[in-house]
Amino acid sequence: MTAVIVGVGQSEYTRRPESGQTTHSFIRDAVVAALKDASLDARDIDGMAVSSFSLAPDTAVDLAWKLGLPLKWL
Repeated sequence: MTAVIVGVGQSEYTRRPESGQTTHSFIRDAVVAALKDASLDARDIDGMAVSSFSLAPDTAVDLAWKLGLPLKWL
């Protein structure tokens, strides 16, 4: 198996998030930017790794589901 990073993305940094800005929305923004950078669709992604101290109570599985990513591995 070969891992390949084909696009990068990041969310906007903010010291004090506004109402409605959550860990999920920041991760979503980074994922959308990475997909755009790689000229890929969410259906093209087969795996994801997530590390976040503020994702709780959700897990990577919940995040993948909310982002609509049909993953084979997490």
